[in-house]
Amino acid sequence: MVAYSFKRQFVNPIKAGLGMPIGDPFVPPPKRQTIRARGRRAHAKPGDELQLYTGMRTKNCILIGRARCVESCSILLWFTEGSVAAHINGKVLGPRQMKDFAQADGFKDALDMAAFWSHENGTREGDKWEGVLIRWAPIKASP
Repeated sequence: MVAYSFKRQFVNPIKAGLGMPIGDPFVPPPKRQTIRARGRRAHAKPGDELQLYTGMRTKNCILIGRARCVESCSILLWFTEGSVAAHINGKVLGPRQMKDFAQADGFKDALDMAAFWSHENGTREGDKWEGVLIRWAPIKASP
């Protein structure tokens, strides 16, 4: 089992991706992926169960839900002109694919994604960032 923590803004998109009730009339696009830095700890591999949290290591820690990893692959992001482009498993995403990818990651578009990365990670124009893309599917509850 692998646990990942998410910022509060991603809770409803993750719930939507898991097929859970949101409690809000606006249902965001479903989030079924995360981008993470490579580190000392191993990331999820296909078949692994994921625990998706918000507020880990705080008194406000909440389990958003559980999912099953369906893909784990390398990703390269590069930041240009206030936006971001992605290279996933040897494939460069075009502008429309990049918009869809950014929305699948919980953002309005690639510009919104780039602004988040700049704020959270200090990325600037010309920066490249390599990491891991983890995608998941909801775990079906037993009848």
